[in-house]
Amino acid sequence: MTEARAEVYTPPAMQGDAGDGGNGRKPGALLRRAATFGLEDWSDPDAVLGVLVGTTDMQTRAIKRFLQLRAMPQSPEPPDDYIGIHELARMIHRSVSWIRHQPPDAIPGRRQHCEGGRVEWSRRAVRRWIEACTLQGT
Repeated sequence: MTEARAEVYTPPAMQGDAGDGGNGRKPGALLRRAATFGLEDWSDPDAVLGVLVGTTDMQTRAIKRFLQLRAMPQSPEPPDDYIGIHELARMIHRSVSWIRHQPPDAIPGRRQHCEGGRVEWSRRAVRRWIEACTLQGT
């Protein structure tokens, strides 16, 4: 009985290809290599078997890399910064007096450390509020 010997096809290195799979390749070059595998004659069973082994290996590596990238934690949101009343007035195109005459919960993101202390607003909450108002058309 004859054993089937699978030869792994290694495509020739391309110009600018460091061989390490880095960014030395031009976009689409890898796809072009994968599409043809350098085979001129697709009637040779051993060569086709080598292509199948090579594509399976490439697919396995691609899936592993995809799962690694997916498992990487996303970068956390930067901490929110708080703005004073003058910057808030510029952001919402209102006067400082108008803001002071509104009830405390009229503009979201308000915080005050102590009674009579400085009042600040969360920049992120104010931006979301502005976007929501813009989307509603008010």
